Amino acid sequence: MIEITVVGAGLAGLTAALRLTERGYPVRVHERYPGAGGLARTVTIGGEPLEVFYHHIFTSDTAYVRLAQELGLDREIEWLPSRMGIWTGGRLWDFGTPGSLLRFRPLGLLDKVRFVTSTLRLQRATDAAPFEDVPASQWIRRHQGERVWESIWGPLFHQKFDRYADQVAMVWLWRKLYLRGRSRTRSGMGERLGYMRGSFDRLTSALVDRVRGQGGTLHTGDPVQRIERDGDGFTVHTRSGRHRADLVLVAAPVP
Repeated sequence: MIEITVVGAGLAGLTAALRLTERGYPVRVHERYPGAGGLARTVTIGGEPLEVFYHHIFTSDTAYVRLAQELGLDREIEWLPSRMGIWTGGRLWDFGTPGSLLRFRPLGLLDKVRFVTSTLRLQRATDAAPFEDVPASQWIRRHQGERVWESIWGPLFHQKFDRYADQVAMVWLWRKLYLRGRSRTRSGMGERLGYMRGSFDRLTSALVDRVRGQGGTLHTGDPVQRIERDGDGFTVHTRSGRHRADLVLVAAPVP
């Protein structure tokens, strides 16, 4: 029987392990962090689980919804209208609707027109190629203006990416806007986002239980440090030791 090692216990790695164990393959999953979940993992704050990174899904995330349905959790996804605000100029401004944009005083009328038209173009674009080799900061300044960067995008990028804010590729922002555009209602005036009641950890835990129930094993806090070719298979070196695998599937983020 072919033995398989999966590197990474995020949703991709756990789902791969689920499908492989369903077919009877022996699978062991290695995760560097103490718990599973990857970018959807949680920490406990005040006795309640809180997502470390991603905490909602879009209406376009149909694969997640189908997986939740398979695990009996689809009715635990709550779809709620989103609200946004921007802190600039010493106050919090409501943001995200046509009316709030008109009332957003840090931008002039021309800035608002450029912001809306270029954002709509981004949401409707289907080809990522034009955005791959240009920094987002450069694209925004060119197509939306310096004041839009300083009032809206610049603070967000610096909070999220710190010293790398000016190096982030425009393709990242395009993808975010593309997904958000597909989570809006037909009128385009509102947006719905999905939240798992009790946090994403519920789906992660259900995946782990299903994988273990089908014979798979999960090794958290035991990262893969090196993979060596070994004849027809591989030797997988982890923090706790080493083992042989016929196949290795890497489902970890790109460094």
